[in-house]
Amino acid sequence: MSKAAENAKVVGKILQVVQTLDTTQVSSSGYSSFTDLGGLSVTITPSSSSNKIMLLTTIGNLDHSQNTYQMHLRYTRNGSAILTQSSGSQTATTQSVRGILSGDTNGQNCCVIPLLIDSPSSTSALTYKVQLYNYNGNTFYYNRTANNTDGAGFNAPQSTITAMEVAG
Repeated sequence: MSKAAENAKVVGKILQVVQTLDTTQVSSSGYSSFTDLGGLSVTITPSSSSNKIMLLTTIGNLDHSQNTYQMHLRYTRNGSAILTQSSGSQTATTQSVRGILSGDTNGQNCCVIPLLIDSPSSTSALTYKVQLYNYNGNTFYYNRTANNTDGAGFNAPQSTITAMEVAG
């Protein structure tokens, strides 16, 4: 029996895992629409169109200069949002994070974007990215050390995006 035939028999089996580590640091007041966040991008090629892709992202630091402001995160596949609203003008997001900084320049806020299972029905290379929408404006920080300090005792946050092919 071929390896592909063996894998096809076990629904839910993880067939491959691809991960990208991102150490990009961003301090920006932009992102007034959904924009790719740092280098949170991963490419995976499914071995069967019936397989699914499971996504998980950990963000080492995400904070905002205003504690009442929100940042919204979402996944895209090949440049198109995975979650979309079926009606109304709201845009579906995968995760929303409220800033905690507000005068506390030592504030740190890490998060995990909830697990998402995508059904791309494809055997072509798929590029998944995380995008951020800085809803209220002002400055947000991604992967930045406390006080933006470069020195002993100030560890630089890192973020990852992981894509796993799951047998369908």
